[in-house]
Amino acid sequence: EKAFKVTGGVTLDTQYRMVEPIGNLVSECFYSDDIGKLHTGRGGSPDWFNLLPAPWDKPVTWVDSTSDSGETELSKGRYVNRTEVENLMFLLRKLISDSTLKNLRSTVTKEQPYPIGIITMYRAQKDEIEMEISRTEWMGPLRSLIKIDTVDSYQGQENKIIILSLVRDNEGSIQGFLGDEPRINVAISRAQERLVILGASRMWESNNNDSALGSVQKFITSNANEQPENYQVISNLTIQGGV
Repeated sequence: EKAFKVTGGVTLDTQYRMVEPIGNLVSECFYSDDIGKLHTGRGGSPDWFNLLPAPWDKPVTWVDSTSDSGETELSKGRYVNRTEVENLMFLLRKLISDSTLKNLRSTVTKEQPYPIGIITMYRAQKDEIEMEISRTEWMGPLRSLIKIDTVDSYQGQENKIIILSLVRDNEGSIQGFLGDEPRINVAISRAQERLVILGASRMWESNNNDSALGSVQKFITSNANEQPENYQVISNLTIQGGV
């Protein structure tokens, strides 16, 4: 980044990884002020993605994980969010069907062995998710199709489906390193066909509405009204009861 600014480097303005709704989210929240709109140079998702059960039938979803329990600090700097783990498991269970599993397996290649990527902002949350998946019997058919890692380990990677667990949810709206824009950009831009963000909306609607995640949450919420075919916001209560 320093070298680019000093030398006046040339920016590539067309991306081929993400479907357009995800690309537009990344463009608006991370690039438009510096280089103008980031264009999408690929087509839409394969038809079978649009036939997935809700909320997987839309490219971008924000699941509002705001809860009374919020985050838990296991030790200094080690945070988990049990509500987001529960919502994550609910989302994954919706993908357990013969046709969906067959379609997901058809995307597996040597270069991209995992159709589903789960990105967490904290290693303790990664451990919590791995433990929940390993002890859940119905997860058997999906386990080999999932990669779980922290945001700092995901640079340069991509998956057909990305689920992002933000973890932080506290009354003081303390976001920690989630205020770091490059990290959030990496996390949001790993998805090719579907992006689901598990995050407590109250964290970014007010005190942090000028942060990177504030911009992301605002963009998705606004476009959920203007482009409901591409964006949606649902609550954890809705998702636990069935979308």
